Amino acid sequence: MLGSPGSSQIPGYVLKTIVGVVDWNLSAQQAIDLPNIQYGIKIDRTKSKNPKGLLVEKRTFAELLVPEFVKMGYPVEVIPVVSGINAIEIEDGKLKGASDRRRASTSLGE
Repeated sequence: MLGSPGSSQIPGYVLKTIVGVVDWNLSAQQAIDLPNIQYGIKIDRTKSKNPKGLLVEKRTFAELLVPEFVKMGYPVEVIPVVSGINAIEIEDGKLKGASDRRRASTSLGE
């Protein structure tokens, strides 16, 4: 079970976490800790004629991908992210909580 506060970026946070757990066999905490890269409405619409673009989480290894995204023609904005996603997973028959360290939050298991 997982969820996140926020706005239009919630689906991206949730999907990233599900892919991390289901496809990459990460723990919920490891998946939550992955950097966020999303396509969406750019935060600063005044600097761009195209208000859509990639939103890349600031101060993560995802920033290393920005030059490649630009070469591919994507408009990119590097932004601070405070996703706040929380999850509870079942590990060895027990509930284990995982929470986003980007924001003050807690998720408790057993």
